[in-house]
Order: sequence, then C-alpha cells, then structure tokens
Amino acid sequence: MRDVLRDLGNHPQVSRWLGPWLRQLRNMGAPEDYRGILSELEEAGGGTAQLQHNRDLGRLDCHLCIARKVCGDFESVFSERLQLGTDLHEANARILDKLAEIRAIVGLHLLGFEGIRFIRTPDLVATLEGKAFLVEVTRLGASTGKRADVWDWESGSIASGAHVGMEATGGRSVGTLFDAIYREIEGKYPQFKKSKCQADGRIVWISLGRDYLTAGRYELPDVGLQVRMSNPERALELALREIKGTGGYPGLSHVVLSRGRDHIDLVLPELG
Repeated sequence: MRDVLRDLGNHPQVSRWLGPWLRQLRNMGAPEDYRGILSELEEAGGGTAQLQHNRDLGRLDCHLCIARKVCGDFESVFSERLQLGTDLHEANARILDKLAEIRAIVGLHLLGFEGIRFIRTPDLVATLEGKAFLVEVTRLGASTGKRADVWDWESGSIASGAHVGMEATGGRSVGTLFDAIYREIEGKYPQFKKSKCQADGRIVWISLGRDYLTAGRYELPDVGLQVRMSNPERALELALREIKGTGGYPGLSHVVLSRGRDHIDLVLPELG
C-alpha cells in the first residue's frame, strides 16, 4: 500500500494544512476501517486512478495557496480545532467539511468577491461591488431511506464504497437533490442569526461533497459514481423558490451549489 503521507511532500500546501489531521486519521480506528481521503488515495493503486488523484491533490494544493492569500484569518480555518478527537466517522466528516470551506473561499474569489474573511459563525463574510455578504458553508452527506432512492438501475452499495447508478431521463435525483438542498438551507440558516456583522445579503454555499477528492461513503448517493444525473440546476431552482416562498428566511439572497473540482459553481439568483 502506498505511503500517502510521504507522497504529500509533492504537495507542500496540502502537507502543511492537512498533514497534521491526516496523521491523526491514520492512527484512528481499526486497520480495515474507511479513512476518507487516506483510504481513497491508498486504494488508488496506479494508472489512471493515480493520475487523477495527483491532479486532484495538485488542484487542492493550488487552492490552499489561493485561499491563504485571499482569506483573512485563514489560519483559523484549521486552528479552530487542532485535534480530530477519537470518533473516526466525525473525523472523516470534519476533514471533508474543511475541504468544502476551502473550495467555497476559492469559489467566492473566482466569482469576484473581495475582503473574504473567516469568521466562524457563519463561516465567512465577503464583499461584492460594495455589498457585504455572510456565507454559511455546508456539505451534502450520504443519505439513507427515501432520499437515497434515486436510481432506476444500480450496482454495489454506498456502505461498500463502490456504488454505480443510472437514471432514465427524468429520473428521481431532481427530487432527491431538491429535498437535500432544502433541508441544508433550513438547517444552516439559523447560523446567520448568531452573527453581529452587518450584511446586505446571506449566502448558503452547498457542496455536493466531492470538492477535491471522491469519498464515496460520505456522498449523497446521486453524486456517487453515477452514469448520468438529472440536472442539478433544476433542483436548486425549485429548492430556492420554495424555501423563499415560506417567508421564513429574511435576508437569504443567494444559494450556491458547488459541484467541486473545476466545475462551474451554480449560483441562484445570478450575481450582478
């Protein structure tokens, strides 16, 4: 098995910011347990999978460098909790949550936001064209039950880490994704009320869970190794329309659906 931590020497920013957590992660749980990023990298082997992971780590390294430059109090993104604790599931989730925050910082920068600062609750504040926005970052995780029933054909399972699904045109993932987005906005909106910062708008930034690397056991099923997925734009539009229609979310100005990696972030309503 590859020594992933040694390989991180080729990615100095990843080693600096994530290395301490990954070393803790390696020593948690039983040898056969799934360790998120470490397991995905270790199991890549060689060939195409290894090349893809090298590209992914290179992108993450670059984005960490960008985030460090454009985000005030960037060190606090990681230092707010230096120890992962002893629960392996929570440790995996925490690292993925941090990757979502990094991707959000870089995404905001690419969208033209300036003065980005990490403020903890909500996660970020940023300005665009003289207007201030509070930003709460969240990540869609793996689901079970009704929300997981999206496939017309599937093989494997989320639990095994190997899941492939296919939808017919007009498949069920629009409804599933709509429900997931709605619940994330609903659950995260109270974070804005805890802030003393004055803002012109509030943004909920939602990661689909593969910001830099695939972590199959921690993804919403319909963003796993799917052959085809119904368009997420429709799910985002429906969720935003319905939740704003309740009148219970004053100040909610935008919702962003981040598909990660180099995919364009979906922003509703459009900026500018």
